[in-house]
Amino acid sequence: MATIKDIAQKANVSSATVSRILNEDDTLNVPESTRNRVFQIASELHYVKKGKSKRTEKALTFAIVQWYSLKQELEDSYYFTIRMGVEQYCSRHGIALKRIFKDDLNIEENLKDVDGIVCIGKFSTAQIKKLSHYQENIIFVDMEVQPLKENCIVLDFSTAIMMSYPIFMI
Repeated sequence: MATIKDIAQKANVSSATVSRILNEDDTLNVPESTRNRVFQIASELHYVKKGKSKRTEKALTFAIVQWYSLKQELEDSYYFTIRMGVEQYCSRHGIALKRIFKDDLNIEENLKDVDGIVCIGKFSTAQIKKLSHYQENIIFVDMEVQPLKENCIVLDFSTAIMMSYPIFMI
């Protein structure tokens, strides 16, 4: 099991910084990139906070299935930010993650023992059917699934713009 010290070494920061980031200390002044790196490393190492690992029930494992390749995601801060948000939430709640790309050749093996799937991006009907075959607990982020058979989260850009710039509501 990963420790705070393991995360600190890999992130090249102090153990105290890792601890404060993972405990969401608002008084800590570090760059957002450092926070994201610590959460990502914690997720990769399957870090679980003490106290959470003493549960009698099995810890949850989610798969993040990404529409973009790793290279494409690095060039698109929108999808990167969505994934980081999912990873941070899971890290805070002791949920283990598997990161999968939509064209992964070992998708069957990677989805074998997951409790849910978070799909980020736009997926074809065939891909949705394939993913549904492995797991019924699926949520699609940034994709409206029609007809609505799956859970989905989409941003209403029009309303967001109108709320940000009320002058357009004329």
